[in-house]
Amino acid sequence: MPTSIINYKSVVIKQQKCRLNRSGLYDTQRWRKESRLFLKLNPLCVECLAYNITEQARVVDHILPHNGSEELFWDAANWQSLCTQHHNTKSAKEKKKRVY
Repeated sequence: MPTSIINYKSVVIKQQKCRLNRSGLYDTQRWRKESRLFLKLNPLCVECLAYNITEQARVVDHILPHNGSEELFWDAANWQSLCTQHHNTKSAKEKKKRVY
């Protein structure tokens, strides 16, 4: 089998494992509970507030992408409240930069 095919397969496997690790952390009762509490304590989008706009936050965002790291995932100092629009914009930019 050519080396390029082997390298491609290893990259795909790494991508799949990384996605599973990231998504699995969000599917826990602990995350649902902690993210709800965080939004209750921080109900406004921090990006909107920077522009003096009051918009309800809907998403707890990781300031630095955790990339499957449980330590970074659960570090509340790495969380921020964002509205859906700001979260989707930030996530799209991060996805373009992501290296697997």
